[in-house]
Order: sequence, then structure tokens, then C-alpha cells
Amino acid sequence: MPEYRAAFEADPSLAFAYVGLGDCHYRLGDYHLAAAWFEESIAVGPSPEAYRFLGDSLVRVGRREQAKEAYETALELNPARDVEALDFTHA
Repeated sequence: MPEYRAAFEADPSLAFAYVGLGDCHYRLGDYHLAAAWFEESIAVGPSPEAYRFLGDSLVRVGRREQAKEAYETALELNPARDVEALDFTHA
């Protein structure tokens, strides 16, 4: 996690650093903080991955409608994305 933090401190426009921090917090079970980092990533540079990961985090905290919106945006940004990978069943 320190590497991602150092990356975004060095260059706040590196959206992947925010995604990395979000992923670390997601894996630690801190889904609210993970969602916040994914939202920061989207603010810096929207990507289908960030929206997909945001959706996963939102599902975990019970924000199913927002999760569905995040998944839909991920698909809009990358329609070739494997729909099976998105967790619509819980959204």
C-alpha cells in the first residue's frame, strides 16, 4: 500500500494509484474506504475497471442501486467487457 500512496502523492493525476489503494482496502475488508478510493480514481480519470471495482465495493456495503449504476457505467465505457464478471446478481 505504501507504493500506491507514494505514487499518488508524487503525481495526483495517476488514477491507477487510487485504484490500487482501493483494491488494498477492499482486500482488507474496508469496503467503505475502498469505495472512496475508487471514487477518487474516477474523479481523476474514469475507467471501466474503477467503476467495476466501485460497484463491487458498493455491493459489499449494501448500496445496491449505486452498485448497479457503477456496473452499467463500466459496461458503457467498455461494452466488450465480460458481463459475467460483473456482480449484477447482488446489485
